[in-house]
Amino acid sequence: MVNKHEKPTIWNKLYSNTNKTAIMESLNYGFKNPKIFEGYYCWFHLLRKSKLKIRRSLEVGSGTGSYSLILKKLGIVDEVYLLDYSKESLKIAEDNFKKYGIRGKFILGNALDLPFKDNYFDIAISGGLLEHFSEKDALKILSEKARVSRYTLTQVPINTLAYWLMRSIVTLIKGGWPFGYEKPMNVTKLQKMHKRLNLKIIGEEYHDLISLFKFLIGRKTGYNFNFKKNFLNRIFANEIAIIANKTH
Repeated sequence: MVNKHEKPTIWNKLYSNTNKTAIMESLNYGFKNPKIFEGYYCWFHLLRKSKLKIRRSLEVGSGTGSYSLILKKLGIVDEVYLLDYSKESLKIAEDNFKKYGIRGKFILGNALDLPFKDNYFDIAISGGLLEHFSEKDALKILSEKARVSRYTLTQVPINTLAYWLMRSIVTLIKGGWPFGYEKPMNVTKLQKMHKRLNLKIIGEEYHDLISLFKFLIGRKTGYNFNFKKNFLNRIFANEIAIIANKTH
């Protein structure tokens, strides 16, 4: 997805250099034991914990489509729709779905103006999206998600030391920050955005660097780590997932 600072070609170029092998390794590692996904993906744990009945989902700014693929393959959602502004990302997502023999609906579109009627979906999901937009546009995207669905699930990086540590490491390894304009969000401000749109928060969950490193090591070695969390995980939190529903 893009904002006024960026053009689709930036994201097309980024996804054209995507490590597709790493994506498949991550998916295969988790599918061998879905509890791994619950421990690693805070959005997934939050969704399972909520026990919502979901027939149709929309992933906004879907990227490589991992979230929707997990939901569909594990039988949590019947129909999955994936929307992104990047043609290259949608190609990768389609390819990933084909490798698992799974069907999805892939739409080239803009998160600021979703091409769906009101309340068409049970849930609209986004991960790693809002932080690439101005606050005004981020609010608009959240509003659009709420318009087209009964529930919203939003995951974003948050402004913590853990986030900046992770970003520094990635920048050093990659020789620069590869994800364009990105501004981590303030948790309180994100909560207020939901309230402003009459969205009632029914659950929150944090992602952290400890779980990230466990997942990366486990993916390479096949070792099944215990992802049970304690106060250290909260100290190293770098992202938050929030699930909410409309109050009117």
